[in-house]
Amino acid sequence: MDWVSEKLFSLRTSGGEEYCGAIIKQAHQDLKWTNGDGLKIIYIAGNEEFDQGPISYLTSCQKAVESGITINTIYCGDKTAGINELWKAGAIAGRGDYMFIEHNRETVYVPTPYDKEIQRLNSELNKTYIPFGKEGKQKKRKYGVCIDRD
Repeated sequence: MDWVSEKLFSLRTSGGEEYCGAIIKQAHQDLKWTNGDGLKIIYIAGNEEFDQGPISYLTSCQKAVESGITINTIYCGDKTAGINELWKAGAIAGRGDYMFIEHNRETVYVPTPYDKEIQRLNSELNKTYIPFGKEGKQKKRKYGVCIDRD
Protein backbone atom coordinates (compact mmCIF):
# COMPACT_ATOMS: atom_id res chain seq x y z
CA MET A 1 0.00 0.00 0.00
CA ASP A 2 2.90 2.35 0.68
CA TRP A 3 4.16 1.84 -2.86
CA VAL A 4 0.68 2.40 -4.36
CA SER A 5 0.24 5.54 -2.26
CA GLU A 6 3.65 6.83 -3.33
CA LYS A 7 2.79 6.30 -7.00
CA LEU A 8 -0.63 7.95 -6.70
CA PHE A 9 0.71 11.03 -4.91
CA SER A 10 3.47 11.40 -7.50
CA LEU A 11 0.94 11.86 -10.33
CA ARG A 12 0.72 15.36 -11.76
CA THR A 13 -1.81 16.68 -14.25
CA SER A 14 -1.99 19.81 -16.30
CA GLY A 15 -5.68 19.93 -17.09
CA GLY A 16 -7.31 18.89 -20.32
CA GLU A 17 -10.41 17.13 -21.51
CA GLU A 18 -12.17 14.36 -19.64
CA TYR A 19 -14.60 12.48 -21.84
CA CYS A 20 -16.66 10.74 -19.17
CA GLY A 21 -19.42 9.64 -21.54
CA ALA A 22 -16.87 7.99 -23.82
CA ILE A 23 -15.06 6.30 -20.94
CA ILE A 24 -18.28 4.91 -19.46
CA LYS A 25 -19.36 3.67 -22.90
CA GLN A 26 -15.98 2.02 -23.51
CA ALA A 27 -15.91 0.38 -20.07
CA HIS A 28 -19.45 -0.91 -20.58
CA GLN A 29 -18.71 -2.31 -24.02
CA ASP A 30 -15.09 -3.46 -23.75
CA LEU A 31 -14.71 -4.88 -20.24
CA LYS A 32 -15.65 -8.50 -19.66
CA TRP A 33 -18.44 -8.27 -17.12
CA THR A 34 -18.36 -11.99 -16.32
CA ASN A 35 -18.88 -11.99 -12.59
CA GLY A 36 -22.36 -13.46 -12.83
CA ASP A 37 -24.65 -11.91 -10.25
CA GLY A 38 -21.77 -10.10 -8.57
CA LEU A 39 -21.21 -6.39 -8.37
CA LYS A 40 -20.75 -4.47 -11.59
CA ILE A 41 -19.34 -1.08 -10.69
CA ILE A 42 -17.54 1.70 -12.52
CA TYR A 43 -15.67 4.34 -10.52
CA ILE A 44 -14.80 7.42 -12.54
CA ALA A 45 -12.78 10.30 -11.11
CA GLY A 46 -11.72 13.67 -12.43
CA ASN A 47 -11.78 17.42 -12.04
CA GLU A 48 -13.20 18.75 -15.29
CA GLU A 49 -16.79 19.06 -16.50
CA PHE A 50 -18.49 15.65 -16.60
CA ASP A 51 -20.27 16.36 -19.88
CA GLN A 52 -17.23 17.00 -22.09
CA GLY A 53 -16.81 15.23 -25.41
CA PRO A 54 -19.04 14.05 -28.22
CA ILE A 55 -20.64 11.10 -26.38
CA SER A 56 -23.47 11.89 -23.97
CA TYR A 57 -22.77 10.76 -20.43
CA LEU A 58 -26.55 10.40 -19.95
CA THR A 59 -26.81 7.89 -22.80
CA SER A 60 -23.71 5.99 -21.65
CA CYS A 61 -24.96 5.85 -18.07
CA GLN A 62 -28.42 4.70 -19.15
CA LYS A 63 -27.02 1.83 -21.24
CA ALA A 64 -24.63 0.78 -18.45
CA VAL A 65 -27.43 0.84 -15.87
CA GLU A 66 -29.62 -1.28 -18.18
CA SER A 67 -26.81 -3.87 -18.07
CA GLY A 68 -26.78 -3.81 -14.29
CA ILE A 69 -23.71 -1.59 -13.93
CA THR A 70 -23.56 1.08 -11.22
CA ILE A 71 -21.52 4.22 -11.88
CA ASN A 72 -19.95 6.05 -8.95
CA THR A 73 -18.30 9.41 -9.52
CA ILE A 74 -15.46 11.05 -7.61
CA TYR A 75 -14.83 14.74 -8.16
CA CYS A 76 -11.33 15.87 -7.25
CA GLY A 77 -12.02 19.29 -5.81
CA ASP A 78 -14.67 21.26 -3.99
CA LYS A 79 -18.01 19.51 -3.44
CA THR A 80 -20.04 22.36 -4.91
CA ALA A 81 -17.84 22.59 -8.00
CA GLY A 82 -18.34 18.87 -8.58
CA ILE A 83 -22.09 19.35 -8.41
CA ASN A 84 -21.92 22.33 -10.78
CA GLU A 85 -19.70 20.38 -13.19
CA LEU A 86 -22.27 17.55 -13.32
CA TRP A 87 -20.35 14.86 -11.40
CA LYS A 88 -23.31 14.39 -9.06
CA ALA A 89 -25.65 14.26 -12.07
CA GLY A 90 -23.41 11.51 -13.51
CA ALA A 91 -23.72 9.50 -10.31
CA ILE A 92 -27.49 9.95 -10.27
CA ALA A 93 -27.74 8.86 -13.93
CA GLY A 94 -25.52 5.88 -13.11
CA ARG A 95 -27.57 4.97 -10.01
CA GLY A 96 -24.40 5.34 -7.96
CA ASP A 97 -22.87 7.63 -5.40
CA TYR A 98 -21.26 11.04 -5.81
CA MET A 99 -18.10 11.56 -3.81
CA PHE A 100 -15.51 14.30 -3.74
CA ILE A 101 -11.94 14.70 -2.58
CA GLU A 102 -11.01 18.15 -1.40
CA HIS A 103 -7.33 17.67 -2.13
CA ASN A 104 -6.31 20.97 -0.52
CA ARG A 105 -7.66 19.98 2.88
CA GLU A 106 -5.57 18.32 5.53
CA THR A 107 -6.21 14.61 5.96
CA VAL A 108 -8.10 13.85 9.14
CA TYR A 109 -7.30 10.66 11.01
CA VAL A 110 -10.31 9.07 12.68
CA PRO A 111 -9.24 6.40 15.17
CA THR A 112 -11.18 3.17 15.38
CA PRO A 113 -11.17 0.31 17.87
CA TYR A 114 -9.63 -1.91 15.16
CA ASP A 115 -6.48 0.14 14.50
CA LYS A 116 -4.13 -1.74 16.83
CA GLU A 117 -5.25 -5.12 15.54
CA ILE A 118 -4.92 -4.04 11.90
CA GLN A 119 -1.44 -2.68 12.58
CA ARG A 120 -0.43 -5.92 14.33
CA LEU A 121 -1.76 -8.07 11.48
CA ASN A 122 -0.05 -5.84 8.91
CA SER A 123 3.28 -6.27 10.73
CA GLU A 124 2.79 -10.03 10.77
CA LEU A 125 1.95 -10.05 7.07
CA ASN A 126 5.00 -7.94 6.23
CA LYS A 127 7.23 -10.60 7.82
CA THR A 128 6.06 -13.11 5.18
CA TYR A 129 7.38 -11.21 2.17
CA ILE A 130 10.60 -12.36 0.56
CA PRO A 131 12.70 -9.86 -1.42
CA PHE A 132 12.92 -10.87 -5.06
CA GLY A 133 14.48 -9.23 -8.10
CA LYS A 134 17.07 -6.52 -8.41
CA GLU A 135 15.13 -4.01 -6.31
CA GLY A 136 13.70 -6.39 -3.72
CA LYS A 137 16.18 -5.70 -0.91
CA GLN A 138 16.00 -1.96 -1.53
CA LYS A 139 12.22 -1.95 -1.29
CA LYS A 140 12.24 -4.19 1.75
CA ARG A 141 14.44 -1.63 3.52
CA LYS A 142 12.27 1.26 2.35
CA TYR A 143 8.79 -0.21 2.91
CA GLY A 144 9.45 -3.16 5.16
CA VAL A 145 8.08 -5.48 2.48
CA CYS A 146 8.96 -6.70 -1.00
CA ILE A 147 6.74 -5.25 -3.69
CA ASP A 148 8.71 -5.85 -6.87
CA ARG A 149 8.40 -9.46 -8.02
CA ASP A 150 10.43 -9.04 -11.27
